Amino acid sequence: MFLKYKIQIYYFFLIFLSISFPIYYGNIGVFPIDSFLIFNGGYNVFNGYHPFKDYWSITGPILDYFQSIFFLIFGINWLSYILHASVINSLLVVISFYFFYKMKLKEELSFLYSLSIGILAYSQTGTPFMDYHAFIFSFISIIFLLLGLQFKKNIYWFFSAFFLFISFFSKQIPSSYLAIFLILIFFSFFSYFKKKYSSNLLFFMYTLIVLFLIFLLGIFIGKIPMSNVLNQYFLYPIGIGQERSELLNFDLKNTIFQFKYLYFAILPYIIVFSFNFKKINKHKEKYKELIFLTLIAGTFVIFIYAQLITLNQVLIFFTIPFYLAVSHIYNVKFFKNINLSIFLVLLLFFSTTKFHLRFNVEKKFMELSNSNLDLAIDAYSLGNILKGLKWISPKYDENPQKEL
Repeated sequence: MFLKYKIQIYYFFLIFLSISFPIYYGNIGVFPIDSFLIFNGGYNVFNGYHPFKDYWSITGPILDYFQSIFFLIFGINWLSYILHASVINSLLVVISFYFFYKMKLKEELSFLYSLSIGILAYSQTGTPFMDYHAFIFSFISIIFLLLGLQFKKNIYWFFSAFFLFISFFSKQIPSSYLAIFLILIFFSFFSYFKKKYSSNLLFFMYTLIVLFLIFLLGIFIGKIPMSNVLNQYFLYPIGIGQERSELLNFDLKNTIFQFKYLYFAILPYIIVFSFNFKKINKHKEKYKELIFLTLIAGTFVIFIYAQLITLNQVLIFFTIPFYLAVSHIYNVKFFKNINLSIFLVLLLFFSTTKFHLRFNVEKKFMELSNSNLDLAIDAYSLGNILKGLKWISPKYDENPQKEL
C-alpha cells in the first residue's frame, strides 16, 4: 500500500509541513513596516483601489492582488495573510521535489532536500514579502527552464516564462538580472538552441509577449496612467538601485564568508563536473550539460549579487538544499562516490538546523535574535483581525504592551 502511493504520500507531507512552518513562525513577532506592507496593499485592492493609480507602489503589484484574493476567500485576518506566504512556500517545495525526482534522485533524498528548502524559505518571516516572492518565483523559473532543457516539453518553457514574469512584478530583482543572463545564454548557444529547442524557445518568448500584452491590457482597462507605472516601478527604483550599488562592499566578509554554506553546497557540483569533464564531453548531451552548469552557476552568482544589493537580511539560504541536491544528482550520475553523498546529506542536516534555529526560532530576519520571545503578547487587543499573532517587535522587545 505504501509503495503504491509512495510519491503521493511524500507530496502530502511536503505540502502539510511546508504550509505549517510559515504559519507557526508567522504568528511570532513582527517587524512593523515590512510585516504589514502587503497586508495594507492587499486590503487596498480588496476595497477596489489599485497600485500605481490610487496609491504609490514601488513594490510588485502581484503581491497586493494575490493577497486580496486570500482576503476574499478566507476573510480579512492574520491567518489568511500568513496563509498566502505558506502557499507560496509549499509551491516552491512541491516543484523542487518534482525536479529532484525527475532528475533521478531517490525519492527519500528528494523529500529531504525539498523539505529543507521549505524549512529555510518563507518560515523566516511567515508573512508575504516582496523580496521572497521575487526570489522564489525566479528560482522556480530556473527550475522549469532546467526541466525544459532536460525533457523538451513546452509546458516547462511556459511555466519558466510565467514565473519569470510574475517574479518581475513581485520585485524588479533578481528577475531583471536573470532575463539579461538568459538572453546571453540563448545567444551564446544559439546554434544549439536553434537545432534542439527552436520551438521551445519560441514558445518561451511568445509566452512572455502574451503576458506583457495582458499586463498592458490590465493597465488600459484599469485606466492606470502609464506615466505612473514608469515613474513608480521603473525610474524611481533605478535611482534607489544606483544609490545602493554605490554602498556595496565586495570584501571577503560580504561576498564569501557570509555565504560560505552556499559555496560549500555548489562546490561539489562544480568539482564533479570538472573532474568528469572528459566523460561529460563524450556524453551525447554534452552541450546540454554545459548549459545546465552555466545556468546553475550563473543563477548562483545573480542571487548573491541581488541579495547584496538589497542591503537586507539574507533570505537566499533556502537555496542551499537545492545546490546540495544538484551536487548529489551529479555525483550519482558521474562520480558515484558514496562518501561524497554522505557528506552532502550531513551538510544538509547541519546547514538546515543552523539556519532554522537562527532565522526561524531566533527570528534574526526580523531583528529579534537578541529578544526574549516569551514576552510576546496576543495582538487580539488591537482587533479581531490580528487574532493569533503574538506581538513583539525589535523596538519594544522588552515591553510589547507599551507599543500596543
